[in-house]
Amino acid sequence: MSRRTHPRKVVITGGPCAGKTSCLKALVGRFSGRVAVVREASTLLLETGVPKPSVDPPGLAPGQWRMLFQSRLIALQQHLEAEVHHLAEQAGIELVLCDRGLLDGAAYWPEDREHYLRTHGLTLDEAMDRYHGVVCLESLAVGQPHLYGRGDDPTLLEGPELACQVDQRIRAAWQGHRNLVQVPSHPELRDLVDRVSQVVGTMFQA
Repeated sequence: MSRRTHPRKVVITGGPCAGKTSCLKALVGRFSGRVAVVREASTLLLETGVPKPSVDPPGLAPGQWRMLFQSRLIALQQHLEAEVHHLAEQAGIELVLCDRGLLDGAAYWPEDREHYLRTHGLTLDEAMDRYHGVVCLESLAVGQPHLYGRGDDPTLLEGPELACQVDQRIRAAWQGHRNLVQVPSHPELRDLVDRVSQVVGTMFQA
């Protein structure tokens, strides 16, 4: 089978309760046949039953489990991206939408972004250049705090204050990307999806 296209990778990220999952589902429908999605690696790991990165198992020093979890997560993320990208390339799909990217892990790493990259053998340029664009959604905890946590999302691990901190760390992790688009929170999901669809639509273009 001959290769038909070279898909661009675009990260869809953001703080807790930002609408990321809903937007990704909507994008698959709106751009049917033109996009493929790399599932969130942390969700896949947590579905195995291993402890959350914020919970230290017995016998491990504080923070050791968090670092171990993030290190396995980045390995899984790279594998998933490579496999989906290969299939998308063969299928003629134009965009690979990544449910978070490698630099998201820096937001949860005990040390700074540079330490996170060094630990995993990456430079900042390498991590940034993996992705054509980054769409960062604002957490409801920041822009619409009265709506935060009302969806009874079982994967929502953070309270409002911590969610704001995570939102800030994720933005900082991606700071400097040449094609970073920050999308404010919207009280209506439909409006958020419309805005994200507009942003992603521009990324099909050269």
